[in-house]
Amino acid sequence: MNTLIGEAIILEVLSHREAGIRALLSTNNYGHIYVVAPNAKKSKRRYIGGLNIFSRVEYSIEMKNEMLVLNESTLIDEYESAFSSIEAIITASILCEVSSKLYSINNPDESAFMLLKHSLMHIEDRLDRGIIYSFIRESMIRVGEFPEFVNCAVCQNKIDRKSLLFNYYKGGVLCKVCAKTDLRGEHISQRLYDFFLSDEFERASQNENVHRQAIFLLERYLRFKLNIVFKGFRFI
Repeated sequence: MNTLIGEAIILEVLSHREAGIRALLSTNNYGHIYVVAPNAKKSKRRYIGGLNIFSRVEYSIEMKNEMLVLNESTLIDEYESAFSSIEAIITASILCEVSSKLYSINNPDESAFMLLKHSLMHIEDRLDRGIIYSFIRESMIRVGEFPEFVNCAVCQNKIDRKSLLFNYYKGGVLCKVCAKTDLRGEHISQRLYDFFLSDEFERASQNENVHRQAIFLLERYLRFKLNIVFKGFRFI
């Protein structure tokens, strides 16, 4: 296997053996990959600038004994805005956690890397909950997991906007007829429904309460779809 080179954002860092680490990288060329960095806790020459979560690095990777080994890395950007406040740290943590859980391993997808890079760069410029919602929404759309909001998730008929039921198990909002057969889920307001259909998430002026409700709904949906609980969401 040839040497892999490119840029990556560090999503997770775990201890590996005595002085090494195992890291999950979102790369610009090879998708999300796990790598082992031998002696990373001691070596400063091979891993210039360190290997810290949220950081963007240039990397050189080789396959050794059926394992991807990080030979060298150089820090490009630590995204200082991600450490500007506790809210920013929580936001960056949620972005990385969603990315690590939603995007599959070893599936080349430059768009995932670019979306995460863009989002980390703009944490200070936009409302925290707004950028969280934007990231979750765009990520779900790209991997084909975004719920059905336009038509009924079961029969594809038009939605009765006066009574909106979002059913996690069926994959979106239900029409009045289908809702009678399965009442599980959340009743949502017309305002929240309109928000899901719009591009309002791009505007930092959007009501924070709407962002909170939208994030709550999508997090519950992802929890059901992926059968996991996101740790970062406990803090918002």
